[in-house]
Amino acid sequence: MSTNKMDKRYLKLCQWLQDKYVDQRALLNTQHELSKQLVPLQGDASQRRYFRWNVTPKHAVIAVDAPPEVENTTAFVAIAKQWQLQGIPVPEIYFADSQQGFLLIEDLGDQLLLPLLNQDNAQYYYGQAFNILQQIQQSTSFFTDYSLPAYDQTFLQRELDLFHEWFVVEFLKIELNAIHKKMLQRMFEQIIDCALQQPQVVVHRDFHARNLMITNDVLRVIDFQGAVKGPATYDPVSLLKDCYICWPIEQVKHWWADWSKSLAVLNGFSPEQTWQWFQWIGLQRHLKVLGLFVRLFKREKKARYLQDLPLVVKYVEQVILSESDFADVASWWQDVLQPRWLNYYQTTKDSS
Repeated sequence: MSTNKMDKRYLKLCQWLQDKYVDQRALLNTQHELSKQLVPLQGDASQRRYFRWNVTPKHAVIAVDAPPEVENTTAFVAIAKQWQLQGIPVPEIYFADSQQGFLLIEDLGDQLLLPLLNQDNAQYYYGQAFNILQQIQQSTSFFTDYSLPAYDQTFLQRELDLFHEWFVVEFLKIELNAIHKKMLQRMFEQIIDCALQQPQVVVHRDFHARNLMITNDVLRVIDFQGAVKGPATYDPVSLLKDCYICWPIEQVKHWWADWSKSLAVLNGFSPEQTWQWFQWIGLQRHLKVLGLFVRLFKREKKARYLQDLPLVVKYVEQVILSESDFADVASWWQDVLQPRWLNYYQTTKDSS
């Protein structure tokens, strides 16, 4: 989006805020003076912009600019309202205009979970997170005025295609022949079958330590507008094999063995079965993320996501190179993709 277009939206947002939330006792009543009070906050992987608005010296709210052509404000509002009714800790929405793509929501502060996480407190915070996941998964039957999209074959395939299109071809400049394309597609179909055979629940779809905030030592959930109805292991693997922080695989196994028991929909399935589901749906997520991070760099000019590629590559390799079902892909990965990736990675390290 051009700077001029962004500036126009910013002015529209200021005017919208005045129309919706002006308090003559606390605010100066002109658009120019109001706009000075909006403090821009660091954004995320989307095209949303966030601003802190100090309505009074002791009370702030967050103004959100979510361009309607690319961001789904309707979904965010519908999900937030439903989850709030169920006690799921999401920010309160004060005003929303889906047509213009403007929101005024509760200010949860600045403390993301990610920078606080360490070996000493992970058990405590992840325990909280799994309690929230349990609530989210059990919210399936509560939606009445909004229908969650299905994380179906088409949806899953579209995400997996990001890996091929953006990471393999666009980023690493690897051209696939017909045999390699067929090989990858066969693996994609196995992963999709794994996703569809699992119990289907409400899925946040980006449940990780950058989308969990801490307010008064309690976790709060953000960035949930992409929620769908899909596989029960998707959110847990997003949390425990987080793209921004890595834990030893034995620790992840221990956590999964412990906390998966709290997820009612998985009762009756063997630990071996749920662990394979966990691993394979993690592969789907991480293949998608490799493509998504590159697209964010190439198309949105968000270079900071390149620094997270090595961990995501590691997650993918952990599964592909250990699963006999993917032996042909593992050979291609080691012979073709891995050398190209290591060359890029080493070159990048040498130049930094």
